[in-house]
Amino acid sequence: MHSSIDMKKIKKDLDNNKTIVLCAKQCGVVGDLTTLKICYLLRYYPGLNVSAIANLTGTSISNVSHCLSKLKKKGIIVEQRSSLMKYYSLKDSSFIDFIDVLFK
Repeated sequence: MHSSIDMKKIKKDLDNNKTIVLCAKQCGVVGDLTTLKICYLLRYYPGLNVSAIANLTGTSISNVSHCLSKLKKKGIIVEQRSSLMKYYSLKDSSFIDFIDVLFK
C-alpha cells in the first residue's frame, strides 16, 4: 500500500528512537521492543504488510507475524485484505493517542 515510502529513512528512525526503547522496557502488551516498533510503524505508516514490517524492524517474518497476532488478540490492530496480501494498521482507539504522546 505504501509504495513511495523511504524504507532506509524509516529504518534509521526506528533504530535511533530512544523513546521506543524506553517505552518497551516499561509497557505491558507492547513491552517487547519489536512489538513497540510495529505499533510505531502502524501508527505513522498504516497499511504495511508483514514483509515490509519485517524489513523495517530488522526481524523475521515469523517474529512479526507472532507480534501482530498478539496485537490483534488485544484489539490494537486491524487487518485489511487485498487479494492474497494482508495490510495492517492500528485500530482507531485511545491507543493511538498513547502512541502520539510517546513520540511527540
